[in-house]
Amino acid sequence: SYFPLTRLKNERDCLELWRKHGFRTFQIYDDVEVRAPKCPSDGYLLLEYVDAVTLEDYMQDASVDLEERYATWRRWLVEWEQRHTVCEREREPKLMHENGDPGHVMLVDDGFLWFDFEMVFRSPRNVREYLGHEIVQYIWMALRHTPPEMHERLIRETVEGYPNRERMRFAPDVFLNHPRPLMRMARGIDPFGVGG
Repeated sequence: SYFPLTRLKNERDCLELWRKHGFRTFQIYDDVEVRAPKCPSDGYLLLEYVDAVTLEDYMQDASVDLEERYATWRRWLVEWEQRHTVCEREREPKLMHENGDPGHVMLVDDGFLWFDFEMVFRSPRNVREYLGHEIVQYIWMALRHTPPEMHERLIRETVEGYPNRERMRFAPDVFLNHPRPLMRMARGIDPFGVGG
């Protein structure tokens, strides 16, 4: 990692911040000392091991009843939106997933465990924009990792099941009609970010 100690601090901050607001994350083992070659004494973060399926894998699992999978997805949507509400209210970018992905959520004890945070240098001013990006990113990744026959209903369930209608309406604008003129211009040149 570039700037590993900064990344480590950010990961710890995110784990603690999400937990403070009631969202399940990996527990940190602070009372364990790790000795490893070339690893500074404060250069590690030891987390609990959780043996659980990710939301991404669960939604693809044909051995689980389809209606049960959609019911779990709807429950997840409620918690996802609750986190977005706290994030917006607190204007705290660290309460978001930089790379939104159902593969970064585990099903644990009839609830959800969140991991892999990367929101480091983001402005509280643009929280709404980041939320729009995260929503589209999650939907895109869910569609990439589910069978095509699930797509239409998954989109419908997401749109209908996400409690904040206005935020759901705004999300596509982040990609199609970005709120910042410079980003709109860049996307006009390279609409899908593929470069040349």
